[in-house]
Amino acid sequence: MSLNRETSILILGESSADTEVVSSVLRLEYQNLRTCSDPEAYCPIFDKVRPRVLVLTFKSLDTCESVYLNLHRRSAVLQGLVHKTVVLCSKEQVNQAYKLCHEGVFDDYVLFWPLVHDVKRLPMSVHLALTALEHMQVAQPWEEMAALARKAEQLGDRLAEQINKGRAFTESARSIATSAESAMSGALNKFAKNFVDSVIGDASLVQDHDRASREVRRIGDAVIAPAMEHLLEAQKPIRRWVETITDELQGPLDSARQLAQSANRLRQQILLVDDDEFVRRIVAHMLRQANLEVHAVSTIESARQMLKVSRPDLVLLDYLLPDGTGVDLLKELKQSAPLNKVPVVMLTGQSDRQVILDCLSHGASDFVVKPVQRNALITKVRGFVGH
Repeated sequence: MSLNRETSILILGESSADTEVVSSVLRLEYQNLRTCSDPEAYCPIFDKVRPRVLVLTFKSLDTCESVYLNLHRRSAVLQGLVHKTVVLCSKEQVNQAYKLCHEGVFDDYVLFWPLVHDVKRLPMSVHLALTALEHMQVAQPWEEMAALARKAEQLGDRLAEQINKGRAFTESARSIATSAESAMSGALNKFAKNFVDSVIGDASLVQDHDRASREVRRIGDAVIAPAMEHLLEAQKPIRRWVETITDELQGPLDSARQLAQSANRLRQQILLVDDDEFVRRIVAHMLRQANLEVHAVSTIESARQMLKVSRPDLVLLDYLLPDGTGVDLLKELKQSAPLNKVPVVMLTGQSDRQVILDCLSHGASDFVVKPVQRNALITKVRGFVGH
């Protein structure tokens, strides 16, 4: 806990009152807190503090996302700094916060606005973030690279999406301006024609209507056309900015995607075979949190199909399955030349000695007893796929 208390935490918000409220909640457990409510100082203070946990207190989650994306663009240290992000939200924003965290934009969210009775929820979120960071410190360097690459790719995709929106807006504005110019020119021409038609029978007015027609054309040429040209010219810098930023970011975005693809190839692949949907979801979540790639299936036949197209680094195999026992698949694996070196760890609620001996005699490498404990699972998995 002493290490956690000294870990740097940065709190960003749109008002000093909000950041101070959040700081007061965390101050009882964490000492190294910094706050900032000045938009111009967000990036400088982030680079100076180099926080392990970033807490975003903005009332709008869209603002949280915008601020964090801007940090990614402007910060000199963020891309290489392993850190966790926590966003605060209101009850109405929970679904949006969940989606953003599920997509990997942020790491966790806390229902905070207005301040609820569960004041310990925020310190617990920070504690879990710091614990996760401690686990990452003992992981292989490529795992950190993989996590950063995937986050860079996700943020890059969102940034590209915003650029495309900007391009669409400018194109829409140009189209509207062109349509307006056409509509006004058409209206003037129609007015001139109607005017001529209305007075053409009166010879005494011919000279007047010729002069009126010339005046209409003069107004169009001298007033409306320059105004529309000025409007179109005013849009050109915006279009140039969109094109420039697109060109400038294309290289980094491509590199981030390539890095993410390489990282995914480096991640150890684990095949999880268990017919209990709850167990599959829980175990898969634990492993993915440890930066491991998981493919989960519910039957022996599904596992066979999966093994035809990929070679996992480890198989987690339930003992009792709908279409046989785990030992049946275990035997097949140990008799297959491409797969017989793949370690197999049995998942079972059975503690019968004969079951254990049967699995070990057919090549099982180890056991994990249900209900699965996270630390025990990760420790055993790491023992086979590397630390």
